Order: sequence, then structure tokens, then C-alpha cells
Amino acid sequence: MELSPNFSDKAKRDYDLIQLAKKGNQIAFAELMGYYRESLYYLLLKMVNSKEDAEDLTIETFEKAFRKIETYKPVYAFSTWLFRIATNHGIDFLRTSEKRMNDVYIESDISYDDNFYNRVVIAEDSLNPEEKIVSIQKKIF
Repeated sequence: MELSPNFSDKAKRDYDLIQLAKKGNQIAFAELMGYYRESLYYLLLKMVNSKEDAEDLTIETFEKAFRKIETYKPVYAFSTWLFRIATNHGIDFLRTSEKRMNDVYIESDISYDDNFYNRVVIAEDSLNPEEKIVSIQKKIF
């Protein structure tokens, strides 16, 4: 596929690195990560508002992108493609986080062999206070 004539020098540099990465060049992958890791992290941090989650999502975004690198088409800059993957991944994370918000987590400080910590997750089936009010209002109106 032919490279877009509107590509910036940065986009052309990325395209060359992608061609090397498609051939399995690990240095090319590392360079691409070096160029975009911080930007992706801050994008995801704004979305999820958690440093730990943003770090995990950043790494997962690169993993997804590099696993699917063969599907990248140079119609758009690599950065556009990569940031779309990150945005979609962040949205998916937020959707699943909303589902987990009604779970109750109980963590104990009991340790076994100094390496194992007991963790119990109890799913909350009842409505939260806001959901109760909305339910009542729906019945009235």
C-alpha cells in the first residue's frame, strides 16, 4: 500500500519503523513504544483517573497494537491508529469498571507464608441508594 503524501516526517519515520516491526525487529517496536508511551499514558490517565490502571492500559494498548501490526494501513498516521486503539481500550475498561462498581471488596491482612493475602469478593445484588430512588420514581410516574 502506498504511503499518504500528506504524512509528516514523524509519520514517515513511524512507517519505516512499522515496516521493520512487521519483520520482527524488536528494536523498531521499542522505538515506537519510546515515542508514544508517555502520550498514551497521559491520555489514558485522563480517561480512567488512576495511575496504576493507566499504566496497565498503556502496556495493554501496545500489546494489542503490536499483535495487530499487520492490519495497520498507512492511510492514516500510525499515531492516529495507535491512539484510537488506546481510546477504545480505555472505553472498554470504563464500561467493565462500571459493572464492577457494585461489587464489595473485603481484603484481609492475614498472610500465609508471607506471600499470600486472602481476598474475598462479594457481588452486591441489591440496588444502590440512587438506583432505589430511580426505581421508586419509575413506579410512581
